[in-house]
Amino acid sequence: ITFNKSIFINEVNDFQAIILAAGRGKRLKSLTENIPKCLIKINDNTILDRQVEILFRNGINEIIIVTGYKYQLIKNHINNKNIKIIVNDKFTELDALYSTWLAKKYIKSDFLLLYGDLVFDEKIISSFLRQKSSSSLIIDPIPKNDNHSVIIKNSIIKNISLNSIKNDYSGQFIGICKFTGYDVNLFKEGFERFNEKYDLDGEFIRLIKFLIEQGFLIFEFPTKKSIWINVNDQKSLDLAKQKF
Repeated sequence: ITFNKSIFINEVNDFQAIILAAGRGKRLKSLTENIPKCLIKINDNTILDRQVEILFRNGINEIIIVTGYKYQLIKNHINNKNIKIIVNDKFTELDALYSTWLAKKYIKSDFLLLYGDLVFDEKIISSFLRQKSSSSLIIDPIPKNDNHSVIIKNSIIKNISLNSIKNDYSGQFIGICKFTGYDVNLFKEGFERFNEKYDLDGEFIRLIKFLIEQGFLIFEFPTKKSIWINVNDQKSLDLAKQKF
């Protein structure tokens, strides 16, 4: 595969969205004993409902949710013909990367991919959809921790890691990305190549790192002052309830 170096879109096209929501969220302890993490409420709305509503309001009408832990509760909760539920029945063994693999065959247009435990300002999505770059990760230039850290040069992602990269990282991937135009086919072909060489365990960013190493051009999209919270423990849940 020869990866493109500069493909751009001129306007917001028809997008699909993939929400990765297979995990339990063990750090939330008893809160996820009976429900999956994405169904935890942030005040009056669940994390999942909030994401779906933001996507719908921004013109994304076809959504794929990859479930796992207590998936039947999500199936029962969702009642919309434009939302497809996929079950990752290996969620206890394989993480977000395998969930993405399961969703891959349903990708047929430009798409966003979101982690299912994110709470964020709607303007992050609305402005991201208008960005011209064909493949991008949303990056917080002031990382909350060194998880999902990136190195950026001239707005291009040069490296990504689960942990800090020699303490010289440029920011943090928040868990939302997009692929558009011909890059969608390259993403799927690159994923096939990845699967031929490696297992599908672990985080989604293993694939992003591989694509970058293969010459796939991926841009940054900075959060600027927009608020986002990865709800993965009681402290972050309390903060989300305070901010949203």
